[in-house]
Amino acid sequence: MVKKCLRKSSWLLLILISPQTIYSQTKKYEDDVINHYFDAFRKTINEHISPFLTKKEKNILNAVKIQIDTAGSGNYTINSNSDNQTITISTNLLRMLTRFSVAQVIDLDTLSFNRKRFSGFYLSVYPFLSSGIYPEDAAEISEDKKSILFKFCGTADFQWMIEGKCLFLYLHELAHQFQGVSEQLKTINESSESDSSKAAKRLALETDADTYAVDKIMRMNLDPREYADALTFFTFVKERKFSTVEDVVFRQINYYNFCLWGLQCERTKQDELCMSLATHSKSLTRLFGFYSQLHSVASLKKIEQKAISSHDLGSIYNLGDFYLGGTSLHNEKLDSALYFYSLGASLKKPGTALSMQDSKRFDQEYEYCCLLSGKIYELKQNDIRQAISFYKKASDISLMFSKEFYDALILKLLKKL
Repeated sequence: MVKKCLRKSSWLLLILISPQTIYSQTKKYEDDVINHYFDAFRKTINEHISPFLTKKEKNILNAVKIQIDTAGSGNYTINSNSDNQTITISTNLLRMLTRFSVAQVIDLDTLSFNRKRFSGFYLSVYPFLSSGIYPEDAAEISEDKKSILFKFCGTADFQWMIEGKCLFLYLHELAHQFQGVSEQLKTINESSESDSSKAAKRLALETDADTYAVDKIMRMNLDPREYADALTFFTFVKERKFSTVEDVVFRQINYYNFCLWGLQCERTKQDELCMSLATHSKSLTRLFGFYSQLHSVASLKKIEQKAISSHDLGSIYNLGDFYLGGTSLHNEKLDSALYFYSLGASLKKPGTALSMQDSKRFDQEYEYCCLLSGKIYELKQNDIRQAISFYKKASDISLMFSKEFYDALILKLLKKL
């Protein structure tokens, strides 16, 4: 693990170890990040990036103002206005970043919680299905396990999980300030170019800001993999209003490829960090190939028809994810998402023709479709019986989450009937 060179600010750690009731802990963390974070930590960030800035950038840095949007908007936003040198961050974004960090703690302690890949699931589902469910509740862990969870959340490591995400977002928005992004966007939007050309230029501003942020992160001797999850969150919840899903994945590929270049991985291909970055890049490139085919309604329909007729489970659940999040080209359609997830949950395993690896992949994708179908029925359709039926199917697999997870979830819903 690359050494973290930023000093740990003390405000959060002192607050986290103060006595709280179990039920209010995560919200308490959110409130404290909103009320105290930037005054305490922003100065530390500025001190560490200052040696890497030009004189002009330092002047801009000193003039930039941070403001927290407490208007109660449902959006997860962070925006730069370079005309008045202001960065505005919504409270909802800070709350979800804090919750995401709690979800990651659940992921990390596999012995205590046994919730494999839970944080990724929480991030990809809950901003769209329910903004009012805390990760410890979504993970279906007992009150005793919540005590273990919040004990860890009283450590400096947890503090860093939050601060690291905010570090990436802050550096990205500083890059927009250095770009003079407001004037650039005005020029792009008022030009006579095609919509696709304008979109490409707006995307270039975002990828340039991503690159700037990860460059500074690596210059500070920090492990760039620790900030990729912030980019994932950032792209899905902020950029989806004007980006297509392939643009989102393109930004993630750009992130990892820049890391590979910056760390000179072509010379050290067997280095564990480089191998990990390359694996992420390859996986995302395959996903980009799929999503890039969804750029128009006509091509989307062809992909849907092919996925349905061939029972291609991988494409089916990706289509479910596509509709769950929605894009600027295709509005969010929960009914369509449910259709594809439930279709995936209805498929039968092909049988002995599958290799062991393909069989496991089918089971994982099948369980995911069952789980997402159940979540839509539970959280959006308020159909508890249907939700339970899908959770029982997922429980029969229990590769993504443990049987204990499904048992607790089903028992909780049975009490509502």
